[in-house]
Amino acid sequence: MKYTEICNDKWLFIWVGLLLFAVIAQCMLFMSKAWKHGMEIGLKQSQLKKGLKTGITISIMPTLPVLLVLFSLTPLLGIPLPWLRLSVIGSAYYETYAATTALSCLGETFQINGYSANGWIAALWVMTIGGSVCILWSAFAIKPISMLYEKAEKINIKLVLAVGSGCLVGVMAYVSVSYGFSAMSTKGVVFCISFAVGAFLMLVANKVEKAKWLTDYIMTISMLAAMAAACVIFRGAGKMKSNYQKWIHKFGISTSLLLLAAMIGLPVAASLIYGIWPDFGELWPGFVAVVLFMAPYLPSETIGYMSVMGPGALYLSYITGNVTNLRMPATIGTINALGIKPNTDECHTLAIIACGASVITSIVIVALGVVVSGPLTPIIQAPVLQPAFDYVVPALFGGLVAQTVIKGKKEIFHYLIPLAVCLFFCYCTKVASAYYMLIVIAVSAAVAVMDYLKTEKKEERGE
Repeated sequence: MKYTEICNDKWLFIWVGLLLFAVIAQCMLFMSKAWKHGMEIGLKQSQLKKGLKTGITISIMPTLPVLLVLFSLTPLLGIPLPWLRLSVIGSAYYETYAATTALSCLGETFQINGYSANGWIAALWVMTIGGSVCILWSAFAIKPISMLYEKAEKINIKLVLAVGSGCLVGVMAYVSVSYGFSAMSTKGVVFCISFAVGAFLMLVANKVEKAKWLTDYIMTISMLAAMAAACVIFRGAGKMKSNYQKWIHKFGISTSLLLLAAMIGLPVAASLIYGIWPDFGELWPGFVAVVLFMAPYLPSETIGYMSVMGPGALYLSYITGNVTNLRMPATIGTINALGIKPNTDECHTLAIIACGASVITSIVIVALGVVVSGPLTPIIQAPVLQPAFDYVVPALFGGLVAQTVIKGKKEIFHYLIPLAVCLFFCYCTKVASAYYMLIVIAVSAAVAVMDYLKTEKKEERGE
């Protein structure tokens, strides 16, 4: 039996649809609670609406390339499985890696009509188990890490804010190298174009009073400019926190585990319905490989992003994936637009709204892609537009980094130090990016702390 005989069965569409509906419901409940909490801590309706709008607008363009991945994977895996995997947790690279690894364990090849129904079931199991690591991590690690941040906050709030700002700059340095300066790739060129446009607009907005409105559109303008350039250049290539935080963790952990059960239920149901169970003795290297593929990024992302996104947004993000290229930009874009400091209750509240809006936007766009995949495929895959979708991530991050760091001489200096460290690890060592990301964030936080202590001493001396 070939995989094409089972991969598009109706019950799979129903299961995936119900699961994605549950994810949207989780987002809505998180956002509703955060909205009420935001009003209680003094955030204005306009600020909350801004967070919602930013989460939607920033997520639209980066989600469009996902449609290309969807269209490319459907001949290989059917429609329901890519629809699920690209809506929650998965990414193009991970899904391809997981499916290839699973099939290689069985001696089969990941190509159109190149493997059996047994192979499809095996790929489903490996993709699901590997992706489940993210959800398990969020259920058991986010709360203790968040509590550490809260304890530190009670000791010295200004110091915690400095650490939060430092972590944010460290993240910006890391993505600058990952998506821009690593090996001076073509993606690096697009990143630099986006950064240059974003930096120019940021300087104009800071110097010209009548141009302040530009700050709301810097990231969008720089991203579109860089994507357009790609088409040309690469043509053809703590307040009231206790009860609220308890609810966040309780709801986040419980819903994460319930959604995890529903996701794991899919391969179990498929094996029961078709009477096909993979040989787990043969498949265990595939499980280990995909878990190890995912695992190094989880602690670095959680520790590095906690100060900016907070626990609620991280719970949402680890259910749906794309933390670095979708959820984190939505958060940073919101706090930059509103002038909110990282690692504050206001920041974390807005992060939930922005990330929730981003998740729903991504799910809706992918669902629309499933519906209209036939008519749109020739248009989206047109050679003239292909480079734009290939380079959307560096195009996004260039403007984002510029908007975050081009604020003053001190901010630029604080960015250049972790950037230099990141470049050193990238070019001069063989350390995996998932590991040196933590080092770079730690360096950036240390620089911010030293600057804070220096400022405190000056204030004590009356300078």
